Amino acid sequence: MDAYSPWVKVDDRVTALTPAVGRFAFSPSGRYLAWVEGPAMARLHVTALDSLRTVCTLDDPGAFALAWAGDDELRVVRAVDRAVIASRHGLPDGGALGAVTMPRDSFGMRAGWSADGRVALVHQASYHRAKSAARAFLVGARGDDVATELALAPATPEGRGPFVPPAPECALSPDGHRVAVVLRTSPHGEPLARFVDAGGARVAEVPLPRGEARVLGWASPTALLFHNGATLLRADLDGSCTHVATLPAGTAVDDLDLHPERDRLLLRALRAGDGARYRTLALHVPLGGAPAAAITLSGDRSPESGMRDGGACWDAAGAILTLTQSPPGVANLARRDAPGAPGRRLAKFGLPGERPHELTLAASPSRTRFLATWKAFDRGPADPVRRLMLLDVP
Repeated sequence: MDAYSPWVKVDDRVTALTPAVGRFAFSPSGRYLAWVEGPAMARLHVTALDSLRTVCTLDDPGAFALAWAGDDELRVVRAVDRAVIASRHGLPDGGALGAVTMPRDSFGMRAGWSADGRVALVHQASYHRAKSAARAFLVGARGDDVATELALAPATPEGRGPFVPPAPECALSPDGHRVAVVLRTSPHGEPLARFVDAGGARVAEVPLPRGEARVLGWASPTALLFHNGATLLRADLDGSCTHVATLPAGTAVDDLDLHPERDRLLLRALRAGDGARYRTLALHVPLGGAPAAAITLSGDRSPESGMRDGGACWDAAGAILTLTQSPPGVANLARRDAPGAPGRRLAKFGLPGERPHELTLAASPSRTRFLATWKAFDRGPADPVRRLMLLDVP
């Protein structure tokens, strides 16, 4: 273990990471944090959070996705030249346990993980000369170092005219046994959610209502949640599509966090405010059909117009934690038992960096440790860097 620590204690509950960061991931127990040093993203570090010491450092340039398959195995997906490499590393030395290489056809890449971190879905999307293309690979479903390409062909032939079908959107189920593929082949047609198994065979197809259906996340291993305008929908493996909740009009949502009892969720939403300003909200959505309730995370005087600023998630007891920025440059962490209940402040701390914005909150698997992240214009408005603080919540 390295004696050097890049962490600085702010107070009993807040610890700041001095370098800028890219990706990060808690280990299942919350004992370790893997993080990619940014903005160059040339090195990957593992920190033991109890001592804040560096366990190991890997020279893994281009890492864009991290996950843990237990506290003793870290999994990394990185892009190198014309290839995408998924590798496994053992702790504490970070030694290589195996790897698999996939072709790289695009700069637009992302990866999703199963809940246990053992299966990865690597998705590539590109647009070129009025055509869209996408490829998806499952890594680990048929063996630790085996990659299987999934067929993402449209459900119906592409229409003619100026409409360019968007690249299919993909989501891996929490158990890693199936993938949902969202297809749209005409500007006015119904989107289609297709469920396929790890081998690419179709399990079910669910027509969705017309509109811009966006995947939010899984409510269970067999039910996927979508946002379609002001409507929250659920598509199930039995072929059904059901209405879950009606959301406030004019909101764009992301960052789904499911309650530990899986009966309600939190969504982060961006909604137009006065003039050119926007408000960031946390939407408390019961899955039993009760109305959604909003918690304001930022006022009309957001630091940067049109950007989400503030975060919310559940703690281990099922209470709501909110992270807000007020005044600009100062973060406030609070807990509330219900959406309408008053918040109790847990921590208040400054946000280093030039014009901090896009404040978010992420939870460890145990929901006793949390990460506050934000962007700052330390290198100028054209090249923001991400900063991070560790929050210990009793």
